Amino acid sequence: MEDRQNSHDMIDVTDCLEARDALRGMKNFCFWILLLSLLILEGLFWLERADWIADRPVGSDSRIGRYARAAVAQIKSESLPPAPPGQTVTSPTDDSKAAESPSGQRVPVGAVEQAAQEVTEEARAAQAAEEAKEPIDWNRFKLPVRAGWALIGGLNFLVLFFAVLYVLILLITLKVSLVSRLGGISHITRAFFISLFFLLFLFPWQCIIPRVMIGAVYLPSELLCVFPSKAEDSGFWRVLMYLRFVGLWALSVWLLLWSALRSGRWYRATQRRLGIMT
Repeated sequence: MEDRQNSHDMIDVTDCLEARDALRGMKNFCFWILLLSLLILEGLFWLERADWIADRPVGSDSRIGRYARAAVAQIKSESLPPAPPGQTVTSPTDDSKAAESPSGQRVPVGAVEQAAQEVTEEARAAQAAEEAKEPIDWNRFKLPVRAGWALIGGLNFLVLFFAVLYVLILLITLKVSLVSRLGGISHITRAFFISLFFLLFLFPWQCIIPRVMIGAVYLPSELLCVFPSKAEDSGFWRVLMYLRFVGLWALSVWLLLWSALRSGRWYRATQRRLGIMT
């Protein structure tokens, strides 16, 4: 009878150890995803401060287009005859019409377009030679605004999803420790409550109760529109901006690390309780 009881207790302990290891692995996975996402979000803030987020797509004001438009206007103006006093000369609008040159010859519009195309090719060659001599245009390496907007939204989803999952895993770990008497109850209990504070400071309360509470997770409009525009003209808003994007972020990361440290102490306490580690 005693042997059967000991065998049953051994099976229960083995099941609890397997559950403990599975919970620990999932907790560590959530921790690293959270830490990496928070680091990238903070990096985006410093990219915006360093003006490495582009205001518009690169090449929207291409010099080739400007050269081509200027060349077409110049050729059309040269192909038209000088207007007599009191009269106006209109430029042709279709291929069937032709313009009269100062020598009296009529020049077809197709020739004008062909000459404009040749000028455009010459402008492209001149631009390529100019870019070869010019230094590197660092604006091409800036992060586009649309990409930054999408990146912030995706990271916010990861942070909130894995933060909730992290808290639930610590709650399940606490229950397993209480039921199986693995030890280290004080460490895992503190880790659970610290993770709750981490989730509360992380949650974007400004979306639910604006002007009352604010969270470490920020919206793309806050980083790219609201705070930079207000911080340009006011030192007070500049201080608030750094408290918003650096202070709350540092507090959240500190709570996350503290919770992970406490859960690590719980794991080592269970190892000592079972005589696996001295």
